[in-house]
Amino acid sequence: MRALLNRWFAVPLVLFLRGWMLNVFVSQLPAARLRYWYYHRVCGMQIDATASVWRGAQFTGDCMHAISVGPNCSIAFQSFWVAGASITLANDVVFGHQVGLYTSDHDPDDAGLLRRNAPIVIGDHVFVGSRAIILRGVTIGRGA
Repeated sequence: MRALLNRWFAVPLVLFLRGWMLNVFVSQLPAARLRYWYYHRVCGMQIDATASVWRGAQFTGDCMHAISVGPNCSIAFQSFWVAGASITLANDVVFGHQVGLYTSDHDPDDAGLLRRNAPIVIGDHVFVGSRAIILRGVTIGRGA
Protein backbone atom coordinates (compact mmCIF):
# COMPACT_ATOMS: atom_id res chain seq x y z
CA MET A 1 0.00 0.00 0.00
CA ARG A 2 2.81 2.40 0.90
CA ALA A 3 4.57 1.86 -2.44
CA LEU A 4 1.31 2.56 -4.25
CA LEU A 5 0.79 5.80 -2.30
CA ASN A 6 4.36 6.89 -3.04
CA ARG A 7 4.00 6.14 -6.74
CA TRP A 8 0.61 7.77 -7.27
CA PHE A 9 0.67 10.57 -4.71
CA ALA A 10 4.00 11.42 -3.09
CA VAL A 11 6.24 11.46 -6.17
CA PRO A 12 3.87 13.56 -8.33
CA LEU A 13 3.32 15.92 -5.41
CA VAL A 14 7.06 16.44 -4.90
CA LEU A 15 7.58 17.05 -8.63
CA PHE A 16 4.69 19.52 -8.69
CA LEU A 17 6.03 21.40 -5.66
CA ARG A 18 9.56 21.48 -7.14
CA GLY A 19 8.22 23.09 -10.31
CA TRP A 20 5.89 25.43 -8.44
CA MET A 21 8.64 26.58 -6.09
CA LEU A 22 10.98 27.08 -9.04
CA ASN A 23 8.65 29.09 -11.26
CA VAL A 24 6.59 31.02 -8.71
CA PHE A 25 9.04 31.74 -5.95
CA VAL A 26 12.67 30.96 -6.82
CA SER A 27 12.66 32.51 -10.31
CA GLN A 28 11.64 35.85 -8.78
CA LEU A 29 14.37 35.98 -6.12
CA PRO A 30 16.54 39.08 -6.56
CA ALA A 31 19.58 37.17 -5.23
CA ALA A 32 21.08 35.28 -8.18
CA ARG A 33 23.16 33.04 -5.93
CA LEU A 34 20.02 31.63 -4.30
CA ARG A 35 18.42 31.01 -7.69
CA TYR A 36 21.56 29.28 -9.01
CA TRP A 37 21.80 27.15 -5.86
CA TYR A 38 18.21 25.94 -6.39
CA TYR A 39 18.77 25.34 -10.12
CA HIS A 40 21.86 23.23 -9.40
CA ARG A 41 21.03 21.44 -6.13
CA VAL A 42 17.30 20.83 -6.48
CA CYS A 43 16.81 20.70 -10.26
CA GLY A 44 20.22 19.33 -11.24
CA MET A 45 20.90 21.96 -13.92
CA GLN A 46 24.47 22.73 -14.93
CA ILE A 47 24.92 26.51 -15.17
CA ASP A 48 28.41 27.96 -15.57
CA ALA A 49 29.51 30.48 -12.94
CA THR A 50 29.95 33.18 -15.62
CA ALA A 51 26.45 32.69 -17.07
CA SER A 52 23.57 34.98 -16.20
CA VAL A 53 19.98 33.76 -15.79
CA TRP A 54 17.73 36.76 -15.24
CA ARG A 55 14.80 36.82 -12.84
CA GLY A 56 11.58 35.41 -14.24
CA ALA A 57 13.11 32.60 -16.32
CA GLN A 58 10.82 29.57 -16.03
CA PHE A 59 11.70 25.88 -16.32
CA THR A 60 9.51 22.79 -16.48
CA GLY A 61 9.73 19.18 -17.60
CA ASP A 62 11.10 15.90 -16.38
CA CYS A 63 14.62 16.47 -17.76
CA MET A 64 15.58 19.69 -15.99
CA HIS A 65 18.70 17.82 -14.85
CA ALA A 66 19.73 17.68 -18.54
CA ILE A 67 19.91 21.48 -18.94
CA SER A 68 23.44 22.78 -19.47
CA VAL A 69 24.28 26.48 -19.81
CA GLY A 70 27.86 27.30 -20.83
CA PRO A 71 30.21 30.18 -20.01
CA ASN A 72 29.20 33.80 -20.66
CA CYS A 73 25.59 32.96 -21.59
CA SER A 74 22.82 35.43 -20.84
CA ILE A 75 19.27 34.15 -20.42
CA ALA A 76 16.93 37.12 -20.40
CA PHE A 77 13.74 37.88 -18.52
CA GLN A 78 10.72 35.54 -18.92
CA SER A 79 12.35 32.84 -21.01
CA PHE A 80 10.40 29.57 -20.87
CA TRP A 81 12.10 26.17 -21.06
CA VAL A 82 10.26 22.85 -21.48
CA ALA A 83 12.84 20.16 -20.82
CA GLY A 84 11.48 16.81 -21.96
CA ALA A 85 14.97 16.11 -23.37
CA SER A 86 18.35 17.79 -22.96
CA ILE A 87 18.96 21.48 -23.66
CA THR A 88 22.57 22.50 -24.23
CA LEU A 89 23.84 26.06 -24.63
CA ALA A 90 27.54 26.39 -25.54
CA ASN A 91 29.66 29.51 -24.92
CA ASP A 92 28.50 33.11 -25.34
CA VAL A 93 24.83 32.48 -26.09
CA VAL A 94 22.56 35.50 -25.59
CA PHE A 95 18.76 35.33 -25.40
CA GLY A 96 16.38 38.23 -25.88
CA HIS A 97 13.31 38.52 -23.67
CA GLN A 98 10.62 35.80 -23.65
CA VAL A 99 12.48 33.17 -25.68
CA GLY A 100 10.80 29.74 -25.60
CA LEU A 101 12.60 26.39 -25.80
CA TYR A 102 10.34 23.35 -26.25
CA THR A 103 11.97 19.91 -26.38
CA SER A 104 8.58 18.19 -26.34
CA ASP A 105 5.46 18.18 -28.45
CA HIS A 106 2.61 15.78 -29.16
CA ASP A 107 2.04 13.70 -32.27
CA PRO A 108 -1.20 15.03 -33.83
CA ASP A 109 -1.61 11.82 -35.86
CA ASP A 110 -1.63 9.61 -32.77
CA ALA A 111 -5.04 9.05 -31.13
CA GLY A 112 -3.44 9.27 -27.68
CA LEU A 113 -1.39 12.37 -28.60
CA LEU A 114 1.89 10.56 -27.94
CA ARG A 115 4.57 12.84 -26.53
CA ARG A 116 7.69 13.25 -28.67
CA ASN A 117 10.98 14.51 -27.20
CA ALA A 118 14.21 15.58 -28.89
CA PRO A 119 17.15 17.65 -27.61
CA ILE A 120 17.95 21.27 -28.39
CA VAL A 121 21.59 22.27 -28.97
CA ILE A 122 22.75 25.87 -29.38
CA GLY A 123 26.38 26.44 -30.43
CA ASP A 124 28.96 29.09 -29.55
CA HIS A 125 28.40 32.83 -30.13
CA VAL A 126 24.66 32.70 -30.89
CA PHE A 127 22.12 35.48 -30.42
CA VAL A 128 18.46 34.43 -30.15
CA GLY A 129 16.07 37.37 -30.59
CA SER A 130 13.17 38.26 -28.33
CA ARG A 131 10.11 35.98 -28.45
CA ALA A 132 11.84 33.40 -30.66
CA ILE A 133 10.58 29.84 -30.24
CA ILE A 134 13.03 26.96 -30.59
CA LEU A 135 11.36 23.58 -31.06
CA ARG A 136 12.46 20.00 -30.35
CA GLY A 137 15.33 18.56 -32.33
CA VAL A 138 16.78 21.92 -33.40
CA THR A 139 20.53 22.52 -33.53
CA ILE A 140 21.68 26.10 -34.01
CA GLY A 141 25.29 26.26 -35.20
CA ARG A 142 28.18 28.47 -34.18
CA GLY A 143 27.79 32.18 -34.83
CA ALA A 144 24.13 32.13 -35.86
